[in-house]
Amino acid sequence: MASKIPTLSPTSDADRLTIIRLSSTISLMKKEVDSLEVQVKKLDEDKRDLEEDIWHYQKLNKVLKKAANKLEDRLHFVEAQNSTLMEHNRERGDVVMSLMMEVQRLTDAMHDGREEGPNPALDQYGSAVHCKEIIFHTSPWHSQTEVKEQDDKYYWRAANSGDTFQALEDPDPYRCSICRELFVEGDATVELPCKHRYHNDCVEPFCRTRQSCPQCTTEFAVKAELVAIELDGQEEEEQQ
Repeated sequence: MASKIPTLSPTSDADRLTIIRLSSTISLMKKEVDSLEVQVKKLDEDKRDLEEDIWHYQKLNKVLKKAANKLEDRLHFVEAQNSTLMEHNRERGDVVMSLMMEVQRLTDAMHDGREEGPNPALDQYGSAVHCKEIIFHTSPWHSQTEVKEQDDKYYWRAANSGDTFQALEDPDPYRCSICRELFVEGDATVELPCKHRYHNDCVEPFCRTRQSCPQCTTEFAVKAELVAIELDGQEEEEQQ
């Protein structure tokens, strides 16, 4: 006799509803998983980009660090040179001041020992050239041109005109070549025979020791006068 196949009892409505809810939940979870996978993939890409940026930044940091070390070494070298130059300038300044004081002392001594007026002794004694103190004639600066400096560039316009400033290619005629400052209306200035003009306080110490223009090195004459000097017997006989 054939065996009897057991039959399942039909599921209830509650079971079917549970299965539908489970299927829906599974579908939603699958979508969330897919979304998470996409986010994880995106995070992996961002991570790779970030790692690449970090690598570039580290490489750039090494280059900048190397450049900074070179600049620091250069700065130390420049500071050492500057210190040496300052020391040399200080020494030269001391020498110049000593020479100026010695010249002034000798000038004062000669003035003290020299008689006023014509000296008849010049006829019977020898003569020597006595260099007198250089006299600088100052005049207040006045110009028909107004000049200004802005961002290391120079501009000009006619004085008191109110016109627009124009570029000035050569500012040297309007500034002191020693301190490099523009002349200001009323500044005490000196014009040397070569026509170069300077601030009085800037050029006077230089010309007293050099007796030439600081810019073009043109030499200028020094006021001098003859003063008597006493000769020994042999020199007197030679002169007679």
